[in-house]
Amino acid sequence: MKKSTFISLLTMLFFVTGSNVWADDEPFYTLWTVSKTGEGVQNHTNYTQYFDDEHDGMIWNAPGNQKVSNDVTDRWRIGGKSLDKVDRTITAKTPMASAINRVVLNHFGVSRDQVTVNSLTLTVASDVDYTTIIDEVVLTPSISKQVKGSEEFMPVTSAEWPTNAYYRLTINLSNTSTSNGGLDIASIQFFAPNGSGVTVRKPVITPAGGTFYEPQEVTIASEGNTVYYTLDGTDPTDASTEYTAPFLVRESCTVKAIAYDADDNASAIASADFVIKTVATYTTIADLCAAATDNEEAVNVEFNGWTCVGVKGSNVYFTDGRSGIQLYQSGHGFELNDVLKGTATVKLKLYNESAEIMGLTSATEGLTVEKGGEVAPLQVLVADIRRDMHGCLIRLEGVTYSESDGKFYDDDDNTITPYGTFIKLPELLDGKTYNVTGVAIWFKPKDAAGYWEIAPRTADEFELITSQIQPLSAWSVETETVDINGTPTATFTTTSDGVVTYESSNEDVATIDSEGKITVVGRGITTITANAAETETYLPDSKSFKLTVTEEGYVDAVFAYNDSDIQGQGAPDTGAELSATRDDLLTLYANKAYAKPDDTHIKIYGSKYETVGEGDEEEKVLSEPSYIQLSVPEGCVITDIVLTATGESYIKEWCDQSGAPAAIDGATATWTGRQTEVVLTNQATAQARIKTITVTYFIVDPDGIDAVSGSSLKVEAVYNLAGQRLSKMQRGINIVDGKKIIK
Repeated sequence: MKKSTFISLLTMLFFVTGSNVWADDEPFYTLWTVSKTGEGVQNHTNYTQYFDDEHDGMIWNAPGNQKVSNDVTDRWRIGGKSLDKVDRTITAKTPMASAINRVVLNHFGVSRDQVTVNSLTLTVASDVDYTTIIDEVVLTPSISKQVKGSEEFMPVTSAEWPTNAYYRLTINLSNTSTSNGGLDIASIQFFAPNGSGVTVRKPVITPAGGTFYEPQEVTIASEGNTVYYTLDGTDPTDASTEYTAPFLVRESCTVKAIAYDADDNASAIASADFVIKTVATYTTIADLCAAATDNEEAVNVEFNGWTCVGVKGSNVYFTDGRSGIQLYQSGHGFELNDVLKGTATVKLKLYNESAEIMGLTSATEGLTVEKGGEVAPLQVLVADIRRDMHGCLIRLEGVTYSESDGKFYDDDDNTITPYGTFIKLPELLDGKTYNVTGVAIWFKPKDAAGYWEIAPRTADEFELITSQIQPLSAWSVETETVDINGTPTATFTTTSDGVVTYESSNEDVATIDSEGKITVVGRGITTITANAAETETYLPDSKSFKLTVTEEGYVDAVFAYNDSDIQGQGAPDTGAELSATRDDLLTLYANKAYAKPDDTHIKIYGSKYETVGEGDEEEKVLSEPSYIQLSVPEGCVITDIVLTATGESYIKEWCDQSGAPAAIDGATATWTGRQTEVVLTNQATAQARIKTITVTYFIVDPDGIDAVSGSSLKVEAVYNLAGQRLSKMQRGINIVDGKKIIK
């Protein structure tokens, strides 16, 4: 919104709400809230600059507070959370060419019912340290939630406040909520006695300062006034250099300017800090790495044939054949084996103790990209890997893998970790020696010592060093799905002369004896595995298959985040309703869920609690539950629910409506029972990231369902419940010859 429009709206607002801003008494000076945006500025951060104005750019400082916006106007929230009569201060110098006889604070009320403005104190002083107090006005306001209004400060004595005074507004707040809240301020108005104020518009310096890597042409404007400026940081006067035309700033300096009108009234002083940096040029990655610091810097790079040796999302790894470096840049456009030539400017910074560049894409000016480059890996020892090799393609020979800690060891017990960033790592054999090629990556966890990783690009970059033979092994399985009354047939064969052992991952579903005979126990899924032991001639080998045991009447249904018929995905981050059906019988509903298009999971939001009672009776009570509701109609019953999350930290605690907990095992939560409706509540305050919701239900009412289809059932005319003809029976309820048959 334009500031002029914003001013008009606020002016109308104060008239309508009956504030003390009289129609015939215009403020001499208005300080407006503005949005501060740019590098390093975020909401809910300790800002230092909150207010600006139309006249002389006076800045009010309000550390520890937060910006709040809506679609009508900007406002600044002065406050915080869990406050107990805490002072929030706003300070400013007012270099105005007029005395002031009152100050008005305009606001939008407090942001929540738990916030109380205990007092407002305006202190006026003659010095910036507020040691010489001219006046102090204390108000005890009554401010309600989101009720617009204004608070007026008048001098205690009959005298006006003088020009060039310093002002400090102290807001004493309480907030009993654990969430942020405070007083939302719109503007602060200064009134001159009898409208006698005179102000000269402060000069505008363009550009308004900053860090640059080349000389800057500077202009200074104050329409209708004479402008004087300095470049040495001293305050200008009418005896300083007069501005007549744009000039070049070639070195770092502070430009200050002042304007005088025809009556010799002076403006406030405008100031702009210019930092002119010389951009260094580097021709090798080693020199580039050596120059990196914790501060982000712009540098020129001569790309003398850098080769791309790894790409994963926004991470790209380059080498010049001797050293390596990482690029972190979204939309970079680079591919494996790209060769970089030319000269371009990038940003350089240390990240986790390794040099990293940013701001480079395949379309960057001055850069040319050729395809099909190859680079020979550096033959190194683990102990000889240098920090500037982060991103290099390296080859390690004769390292031994240890299954106990997942690392490779060399002969001197130096270690390096195989890292699956480009590929899923193959199964490595414990105690076996390998030659490994891959990208060297330095990994440094927060507050921990770092370590080296090697990331192969293909499985072929792991070379097993052994004279043993990889045996040929396989399962011959008649069917991987069997009825609970059936007898599964599976035969394991191998060329190995090693001892073969068998195991079942879930013996509640099926067991397997030492001869490989499988016995069905119960409904579910198990993994059947045969292990051939290592011998002098053969390497160890292992082969598996999944066996599913079904039972007539039981139906398994799966909900996944990317199902096209799940409604409610793409909802706002606050969480929305989500629903879906399966088989025309099973219904899913979640009250607070969200899934972004590129996510791999549904976010089920955490529940909220509130504290009730006092002392020994104080307890936390679930106030806003986040839950999943699964239900089937009469005649069916839910027997099992399995929530599968993206990781162990994203599953937490779940309980049904009777308080029975789901069993947590790693990244899964499993509920078992017999109910037509199950409501699983997330007992944690943290969100759950669910990949799949698997539900098993059972048809218990033969009157509701005429038959459960088997594989041998022959049908001709098949319809769904909506009466639409189907080419064949679909999973769920089908109408066949007037009968309800579930498949």
